[in-house]
Amino acid sequence: SVVSLREQNIGRVQIVIVDDGSIDGMRRECARLQREGVIDVFVSSGLRGGKSASLNLGLRHCTGDIVVS
Repeated sequence: SVVSLREQNIGRVQIVIVDDGSIDGMRRECARLQREGVIDVFVSSGLRGGKSASLNLGLRHCTGDIVVS
C-alpha cells in the first residue's frame, strides 16, 4: 500500500498517483491521502485512457530520477 511505501527507510520518495476516471471511490480516497501527506501528488484525468495514458500523465508530475510503476 502507499502507506507502507511512505514508511520505508529508503530515503525521501515522491509518491504520485493517477486516477483515469475510475468509479470506485479512488478519487476521494487519494484526495484524503494527499491532504494527510501520505502521497505527494494526485492527478485525475477524468477519462478512461488506459495505463499508458495514465503513466504519461503521472510522469509530468515526477521530479525524481527513478520512476516505478
